[in-house]
Amino acid sequence: MKLRSAPFGAIAAGALIGLLVSPASNLLTSVAYDFYDAASPVVTAQITLIDKQPDHIDVSLRGQKHRQCVYMETSAYMHYEGGTFDANITRIDKPATGVTRPVGNLDMGTWRIEPLKGAKRMSVVMQHQCSGRLVLTEIGAIEL
Repeated sequence: MKLRSAPFGAIAAGALIGLLVSPASNLLTSVAYDFYDAASPVVTAQITLIDKQPDHIDVSLRGQKHRQCVYMETSAYMHYEGGTFDANITRIDKPATGVTRPVGNLDMGTWRIEPLKGAKRMSVVMQHQCSGRLVLTEIGAIEL
């Protein structure tokens, strides 16, 4: 049986084009999701400083959930001239349940963030799972 070269060439050309376009489509999809997440955040919130001690701060978090995504966790970061480091964040008004809340107004409670380590700024980021993607939303920051 004799194979014709034209169909094989067309298949090879299609495969080559697919290999070249695939990374570009992933990049474009990622950029589109980043733009969407910035324009339509999962959560917007206000951080209110309640108390500041030499080793920690206590803050209140309140806001609005805009999209129905699954809550993963809340993280805090300390920023200083030499860089950024992870901080411990613990809910102190009642135990954190980790429950995904519906779209609407949120009272996210009172949280203790430590250690300060001479940081100049503190930021809080919420992580959600949205349609299989991890979405990070900075919900606020406080200058220390």
